[in-house]
Amino acid sequence: MQTEHRNIDSSLKTILAISIPLILTALSSNLMFLIDRMVLAYYSINAMNAAAICGNLVSIFAFAFIAIAGISEIYIGQSNGQKDFDKLAVPVWQMIYFSLAGFAIMFPIGYFTEYINLLPEYCKKEGIEYQRVLAYFCSIPAMNVAFAAFFIGQGKTKIITYAVIIGSVSNVFLDILLIFGYKNIIPEMGCSGAAIATVLSELIQILILAIVFFNSNNRLRYGTFKNRKFNKKIFLGCLKLGHPLVIGRIFELLAWYLVYVAISHVSKNQATLQGVCVSIYVLFAFICEGINKSSAAISSNLIGQRNLEAIRKSYKTFLKFILILCGFITIPLILFPQSIFYFFDMLHEDISGLYPSMKIIFKLLVINITLEAIWSALWGILMSGGDTRYPMIANICSLWFFLVIPVGIMYYTGQLNSAIPIYWLTLLWCISTLILLYKRYKSLKWYNLLKTHDNST
Repeated sequence: MQTEHRNIDSSLKTILAISIPLILTALSSNLMFLIDRMVLAYYSINAMNAAAICGNLVSIFAFAFIAIAGISEIYIGQSNGQKDFDKLAVPVWQMIYFSLAGFAIMFPIGYFTEYINLLPEYCKKEGIEYQRVLAYFCSIPAMNVAFAAFFIGQGKTKIITYAVIIGSVSNVFLDILLIFGYKNIIPEMGCSGAAIATVLSELIQILILAIVFFNSNNRLRYGTFKNRKFNKKIFLGCLKLGHPLVIGRIFELLAWYLVYVAISHVSKNQATLQGVCVSIYVLFAFICEGINKSSAAISSNLIGQRNLEAIRKSYKTFLKFILILCGFITIPLILFPQSIFYFFDMLHEDISGLYPSMKIIFKLLVINITLEAIWSALWGILMSGGDTRYPMIANICSLWFFLVIPVGIMYYTGQLNSAIPIYWLTLLWCISTLILLYKRYKSLKWYNLLKTHDNST
């Protein structure tokens, strides 16, 4: 499967060939997230709110591991661009070791999880066990990212789509089975069942990618088994390049966690509104995730070829592609929001009183997702050049200054009584981050770092 070598360039054909599978992969993964929340909401609104809040907290740790593991994609892409194929498997192994080491870090955090959350009382019971299970296995997604990086860095993305779809479908069945139980054979587990289903679906994806990674062709051509030795230089290189992303992810997810906690303490209805809108946002954020990964994959290959003009051309093509994709999400979110409300009408609790607020937030979501997708492409370009610190600082400063601090002030002064202002403030965050990243892209400092490195070597 996917044994051919792909020639990476800036053409529309290449961008579509790499982007579409990654976007579909992100869609499938995010759809799994939405279904997970919907199944929990059908089980209990409190369960959905608990999972949403605790999921935000655990994501702080999970994405820290993912951010570092994802750097292996840059090493692989650059080696692939230089046609140094024997080095492609080395970064994968280093990040496999890194994810395994993560168990030692996360076990005590999972064990003492009940002491590190700010859950409101009405959803604390459901949330603690959900958080504990996910915390124990928090580094597992990083291993998934490490295997996926091997294929993304080469532009061979179809296998990732297959793995995510199979994992996502498995997650749906496991969710229903473990949340509600089955007769007297499998007990009803509620929130903890959803967490176990998430872990199992992640393991299924890892198994599929590992089988292809270790197939005979990849073992012979890329040394996917013989290059398993620990490589201190690559391992530390991933940590060095990835630590700004880790810091960025921690502060970003901590920001959203605090915002979520603030609105959850306002009222249960507003927590539900935020939970629903975040789930919808995550579903459609597949565009941002797919664009970021494909932009980084293409740019890292073009950087390996030292082809700046091709990178510029690819960004312009990405921009047109993004506007077309984001145009499609206006259909359900703005033109036909009733198609979304239909699913919420099936819940045991009536939340129809929240629909007018949802309509307003959906319109803001379309704008926010479009802006975020545009700067996600820029971020992929900067990251592929090793410029990981600046975009992290720009994003975090914008997020905290334009969103977290204002929400905190509104909460402590008693002015936060609806989730709607959060999305207006989110719009300011997206605009400011886009401006800062675009200025960095135009300055070419990220590319000059490469030229300095070339001259020093």
